[in-house]
Amino acid sequence: MSNQPQHANKNCVYKYVVGDEDVDLDLYPFLRRYKDGRIERVLKSPFVPASDNPTTNRGVATRDVLIDHSTGMSARLFLASLAAGHRRLPVVVYIHGGCFCTESAFCRTYHRYATSLAALAGALVVSVETTRGPLSGGPRHPSPPTHGSPPTPILAGRSSPATAPAATSRTTRINPTDEEVASLTSTCRRVMVAVAEKDTLRERGVRLFDRVRECYDLTGGGEVTLVESEGEDHGFHLYNPLRATSRRLMESIVQFINPTPPAPEKNADGLHLLHASW
Repeated sequence: MSNQPQHANKNCVYKYVVGDEDVDLDLYPFLRRYKDGRIERVLKSPFVPASDNPTTNRGVATRDVLIDHSTGMSARLFLASLAAGHRRLPVVVYIHGGCFCTESAFCRTYHRYATSLAALAGALVVSVETTRGPLSGGPRHPSPPTHGSPPTPILAGRSSPATAPAATSRTTRINPTDEEVASLTSTCRRVMVAVAEKDTLRERGVRLFDRVRECYDLTGGGEVTLVESEGEDHGFHLYNPLRATSRRLMESIVQFINPTPPAPEKNADGLHLLHASW
């Protein structure tokens, strides 16, 4: 059996036959649901094939892997040639946007972004192909490949869960419970939340930041950072990656993945003091 995932639609255009039936639910630009139950997936992005040759992709080699034969779960790996040495790399598990209904890890939009992230952060990026559907259960997390450092994976993603079709509901898939937020803060000692000033989902991101901060205050540990891009709207960094605000956001993300070690303190004799945490 092949270990390569099967790409059912290489144009990443998930569209059913559409007639003149009345629309039951319009979630443009993501999807439309018709009264007869058919779904039209509106958002489109061309398919980009993977390549082991880094010279064809800005110095980043890519490979598609099949993680689970029974479910078809797959991912695309991004490894910058300059980072492929003997050192352990940070692993970034990236969840693409599209509100779990559209888009793909193999589409141009997210292929391009994950390529930049791998190259600039010197990380192994695992871009997960999420399940898609109006009632999708969302992403499933793969195990880190051997190039990376399993003890410290970084979970990243684009777009607030509030963009899911069930955005008006209070399900835990889009609005995590206090217990789930507490579980996150007990295992993640650093969290970064990025929002855009003009994004209609900004307040949901700020609320997540506040909830994480409250948990850290109660437990006495952890660091949470809020990064806001002024004057920008939803997904600006994907569609205008060369804009100054997009570059600053990428710099913040790269710094989060590769934090600068704090300078050692000195005692009265000028000797460096080393601190260990357990």
